[in-house]
Amino acid sequence: MLAQQPEQVRRIGVLMGAFGSTNPEGQTALSAFLNGLQRLGWTQGRNAQIEVRWIADDLEHGKTHAADLIAWAPDVIFVSSSAATDILSHLTRTIPTVFAQVIDPVATAG
Repeated sequence: MLAQQPEQVRRIGVLMGAFGSTNPEGQTALSAFLNGLQRLGWTQGRNAQIEVRWIADDLEHGKTHAADLIAWAPDVIFVSSSAATDILSHLTRTIPTVFAQVIDPVATAG
């Protein structure tokens, strides 16, 4: 009889855009994303490790957070704004990126 293999834990980086971590709109957006992951079977601590960073309105701070996420070597990074997409696109082209609330991702990732 073969032993059941443990489920692989995926690393998901999240770079939240214009809202700060204490902003209710930002918390609502993050909750919606995390709830969507859970509905799809991705649960923090079971098969997903999720790291969240907030850039708010401080682009220099955002660059530091984006670099931290990249150094963490996630399987994918979710970004929630044009500013976050722009920052991330200048730091990596190898980590898959999923985005929401981005008007023109091609122009933004210039």
